[in-house]
Amino acid sequence: MGARKTLERILETGTNMLKAGRNSGLVISLATVEAFYNPGVHVEGCDVAGDLNQQEVFWGGVVDGECDNPVKIDYEKIIKSTPAYRSIKKDRIESGTPKYWILMSKASDQAVSYIKMQAKEQGYDLVVSASEVTIETFPNCYEIIADRTEETIARGKKYEESKK
Repeated sequence: MGARKTLERILETGTNMLKAGRNSGLVISLATVEAFYNPGVHVEGCDVAGDLNQQEVFWGGVVDGECDNPVKIDYEKIIKSTPAYRSIKKDRIESGTPKYWILMSKASDQAVSYIKMQAKEQGYDLVVSASEVTIETFPNCYEIIADRTEETIARGKKYEESKK
């Protein structure tokens, strides 16, 4: 059974339980349902509980414990998409050598610039590592924070092509 069909059955079961006057046993977030049918939905007033690891925040921040347009990314995947990282692999640069660290630093700089370009263009107010997006850090919206890794990689490739 596919994920959509499973969710539809869960919702149907919950609806039937409520109609029958039984409300115990099924709790499903409306945010989860919205995210399933509309991935990447914009959230107003996404609560942020506690402190985010600032090394995992790549753009923006939290104001008064909230953000309105947060996204998550896979930073390692974005780094691996950069020209600097690809040259490490292509040229078989040995890990730990000075050249390796210079290229890794350049790859990191490239990845962060792609993230910033994408965030500015799309109006994200917070870009955070996917590992930071948990029920503990984003209690009312963690299920629907969109992953924008692929879009960020595509933006980076477009930028690199424009420099040629």
